Formats: sequence, C-alpha cells, structure tokens
Amino acid sequence: MGLRMLLVEGQDDRHVIWALLKAHNVSETFKVEIAGGIEPLLESIPVRLKASNLEQFGVVLDADENIQARWEQLRSRLIDGGCEEVPEVPTQLGSVIQMKDGLRVGAWLMPDNTLPGTLESFLAFLVPESDKLLPPVDRFLDGIPLEDRLCPNARLPKARIHAWLAIQEHPGKPMGQAITAKYIDAHRSVVAPFIDWIKAMFID
Repeated sequence: MGLRMLLVEGQDDRHVIWALLKAHNVSETFKVEIAGGIEPLLESIPVRLKASNLEQFGVVLDADENIQARWEQLRSRLIDGGCEEVPEVPTQLGSVIQMKDGLRVGAWLMPDNTLPGTLESFLAFLVPESDKLLPPVDRFLDGIPLEDRLCPNARLPKARIHAWLAIQEHPGKPMGQAITAKYIDAHRSVVAPFIDWIKAMFID
C-alpha cells in the first residue's frame, strides 16, 4: 500500500480531526502530518506530491480572511506539483481530484470551503444549540474598545473559541479533547460534509 497522507497546519488540527474520526467511527487509514504553519504547508506541497510512493494526498488549511486568495495560493502549489485539473474556485463539499496516474489529491479550506475563517470557526459551528455561554463570550469580546484590542480580527475566531473553552466545567481543554468530552457536538450537520470528504479521499 502506498503513502496516504493528510497534511494539516498544526497540532490542534490533527487532534480535532482524530477526535472527529473517532466520533464518527471512521478508521484512520492515513497519516495526519503536521506542517508547522500555513507557509511551510504551502511550500512543501510540490515536493510532497512528487513522492514516488504517494497514493492519496489531502490538505486541510484555514481560509483565513480571504478564501479565494488562499485557494489561489494552494492551487498554484498543487499545479507546481503536477496536479491536473485543479478547480479555479474551492469546491463546496471539498475538492477531490483523481489524477491519471492513480494519485488522489484533495483539499478542504476551513471552515466550510465557502466562508472565510479557521479551524476555530468550524468548531464554533459545533457548539451545542442549547449552549448559554457563547453569547456572553461574544458580548465580552464585542465590549472591548477597538483601541484596547490586542487581537487582530483574523485571530478573533481563535480568541472566541478559547474564551468559550476557558469557562467550561474543566476550563481550557484543547479543542480535540473538547470534542471527546462532548463540550462540542461532533454530530452537528455541518460536520457531515467534512467526514464525507475524508471518506471520499481515503476510504471510498
């Protein structure tokens, strides 16, 4: 069997994906590898795509503030690596490209391939509907005067979810553990497209 790899930005991404796979009883038939940030991830793609034993290669990365700009960065690296027929815009349900040599390549932009945001934005969608703590967190963040804010807008989703995690029964759990502890609902409908993409990439 050839190499099956899912490349992610950091530890949080890996642990969240592991927790989601476990919650949905999806076997981990692939390696989740950490790139160490967005730039190292993007820069490594052309080289990784040329590995002789590569069979399946997926990428999960944050869209951040400009989803189309992020996609164009990723698309350029995929094309540099020899990937054919990369769509010009992100595919809403996640991109899966079957290449002529049998290599399967895919990409998912967090949170959902359509919105700007991050892994933390995705997890905010999984806060249970009955939750009463996120609204006061939002009021707190909104109440900080602009001149006093140290957190740039691009990092507000991270601040938001970590502030919410800081006031749970066991404060400050990492995001993957928060899924395992069921603070975050891994079975909300927004998760299904991501799990389906994982299956299409590595299971089907």
